[in-house]
Amino acid sequence: MEKRRFILSKLDWSMEEKIRLRKFVREDTAITWKWRNQQVVQDHFSGHPYDVTKEQEEDWFERSVRNNDSLQVFAIERLNDAKLVGLTFLKNINKINLQAEFAILIDEQSSGHGYGTQACFKTLKFAFQELYLHRVFLKVRTDNVPAIRLYETCGFIKEGELRDDLFKKGEFRNMYIMGILDSDFKMIADTNFPEL
Repeated sequence: MEKRRFILSKLDWSMEEKIRLRKFVREDTAITWKWRNQQVVQDHFSGHPYDVTKEQEEDWFERSVRNNDSLQVFAIERLNDAKLVGLTFLKNINKINLQAEFAILIDEQSSGHGYGTQACFKTLKFAFQELYLHRVFLKVRTDNVPAIRLYETCGFIKEGELRDDLFKKGEFRNMYIMGILDSDFKMIADTNFPEL
């Protein structure tokens, strides 16, 4: 824990607010289906290793997103022009164990601008302060260094390594499981993100 506090204290948290989260709606699928066909998304987003059509994306929304109490999907919008730049997910929301799985997808053209960090934090804020969850976890490929850095910035810590957990491009890949507790988040939020 001491090492993590040191890392967090050395980061520059003085960032202006760039994005907002809003409810993901069916009309957004006209954009998001294209993202799922980007090679970088297929390489790193374990849920979609193949191309999808607009109709398949709309069907996914109707089947999996609409009226699903165990899933929250947020659209990430830029504040300056309301452009949709990504999605965040709280999946498998468990109201007994008070936990959920986090995922994020940023449009390839919008990555590298700090949207992911702010969206991750805002989603965690919702998870802990609105849903009253105790733990949020995620799985990430061990070779996805930019994503791991993002998750560590938001307070996730590596809890273990899952061997051969994902089959991608003809071979098995290892995944880290990372997690953050409500107490971890409170410490980070109080000191680093008071205004978000």
